[in-house]
Amino acid sequence: MKKRIAMLLILSLAFNLFAFSFAQSAAFTEKAVPVIREDGETDAFTVRFYPDQPNVPYCGLRAYSEYLGSNPLTCETGADGTLIFTGTQGVKAVVDPKAGTLSTEDWTGFHCPAPPYAGQPVALKDSNCAFVRIADVTYEEDPRPLTLDFGKYGLRMYADADDVYLSLTLVSSLLCDISTRMMTWNGERARFGRYGTELFESPDMESAMMQTLVTKGVRPEDVAEETFAELCFDIDNFFGHPGVAVLDAAIAEKGLKQALLDLGEAGEALIEELQSTRGNDYLKGMDDLFLFYLNDGHTYNMDSALIHSEWTLQEIEPYDNDTYSALMKSPVIIITLLAEQILQTRAGIWGEDVYRECGNTAIIRLDGFMPDEAGWQAYYGGEGELPQDGAGIVVAGLRKAADNPDIQNVLFDLSYNEGGSSDVLAFIAALSVGADRLYGVDKLTGRRMTVTYEADTNLDGAFDARDREAVYDRFRYGVLTTREDFSCGNLFPVIMQEKGAALLGEPSGGGSCTIQIVALPDGTSFIMSSGQWQVTDKNYVDVEGGCKTDIPIATELTWTSQEGIDMPVYDNSAYYDDEKLNALLNDWFATNERQDTAPDAA
Repeated sequence: MKKRIAMLLILSLAFNLFAFSFAQSAAFTEKAVPVIREDGETDAFTVRFYPDQPNVPYCGLRAYSEYLGSNPLTCETGADGTLIFTGTQGVKAVVDPKAGTLSTEDWTGFHCPAPPYAGQPVALKDSNCAFVRIADVTYEEDPRPLTLDFGKYGLRMYADADDVYLSLTLVSSLLCDISTRMMTWNGERARFGRYGTELFESPDMESAMMQTLVTKGVRPEDVAEETFAELCFDIDNFFGHPGVAVLDAAIAEKGLKQALLDLGEAGEALIEELQSTRGNDYLKGMDDLFLFYLNDGHTYNMDSALIHSEWTLQEIEPYDNDTYSALMKSPVIIITLLAEQILQTRAGIWGEDVYRECGNTAIIRLDGFMPDEAGWQAYYGGEGELPQDGAGIVVAGLRKAADNPDIQNVLFDLSYNEGGSSDVLAFIAALSVGADRLYGVDKLTGRRMTVTYEADTNLDGAFDARDREAVYDRFRYGVLTTREDFSCGNLFPVIMQEKGAALLGEPSGGGSCTIQIVALPDGTSFIMSSGQWQVTDKNYVDVEGGCKTDIPIATELTWTSQEGIDMPVYDNSAYYDDEKLNALLNDWFATNERQDTAPDAA
């Protein structure tokens, strides 16, 4: 009996030493918090609170992966006190709780399961539209190893024998997948789902923490500290670096905090605001950071409206005219300001038509690639008409063009296009020219990637050989582009040009990275250009510089002063001369067809 008691004491001591080696906190409390899901249902998720950060929820990496359901991780302990996590593809990540690091030979393979996977929308990437799906993803190189150093940022890590614990929002950002599923925290409850859905249309204000932030202008000290650390960590490690933002190169070299410090007094003041427990100072700091220093069109503060809303207690000092004039010179801001002018010019000439015919050319207006998910679900269910989103407009337009035997050319009018979902882009490219691939670079692992997809071009609910017969490739295609075309609006003309389309107008406006959503522990969140996928042309060259037009059409950009602020004025009225567009397309195709059929000089 004494031997047995002695053995139990030895085992107990060994266990306690084992637990201590994982830097486990002496005490914590667990709480099952409500989670509002995208489908409207509410369930629960267990989080931990530690004494030194009583307002910051923590969760296990493995526990969160199980909640996601798409890539549940297994965990085993290493002889050196590390934890070894393995994803569904067999890729491992080693966590060293003492050092506060996570290392893996293949970050993408570890945290992204092979598509399609449980929980992913039915489509290619980021929508619930059933007309396109991933068939295969291939990589050109071996991945570059990645080590994430949480300790460098002062981010606390706890562990026990079968999981490692980080802030809930930090884990959400780590495991944010290509469908942008995320979990946000408002101090009392979480929200879980995809960005862009109704669930995330506005900040989650129904908690004491959020009300205190915006009405009383206060953030708890532990929340302010953790939020700044996570902000720096997420941008330093997962930003895509498309090369547009003011601090892009400096962040790539030194990290966000040092890049700000190198700005001198302005940067130091901004850091002070970002770390402040005063809510309005923090909100203004976030607004300034993303507006002036990180803005690349995809990277912006999702809660900017909070500082200009009825919720705020303290009046925010407005920018002076010189600051505004400098801001107006930003290429990204110029693109935004030109949008309304383009719309007014086109409406004055064309009206609101989305389909026109002139000569042997049909013109289809394509203002964006955002999907009407509910409309397509109803359509496929036999309960609705063809949706009037970008995909539906193109389907209807191509059907009309096909009914007119005189139509030879189809011109997509992208003179105003702010982008949207790659699902819609891929479907339209497949329907029109038979494209079935997207290309990119995973900047986190250094690999070139090719995504092969299938499109239900005949909209019969099946992916089969009959879809190839439904492609409208008898037409000659053109795309009308301006500098306002962004993201998918920037990539679409590149894909079409590679398939023989003529590009008319001026180069598109960039936007080469897909997006990543980052939730922060104070209830705010932001979007940034993601390093997980920088889209490219078929030669893996990034398209941030915009497309190269085959047929330039002159535009005029001038500047005028409005109440002491310099504002751009844009004239692209030549874009809407139907007869000229018809003639330009026919001349270009006639010239290129002669060149294609000409005998070799030799």
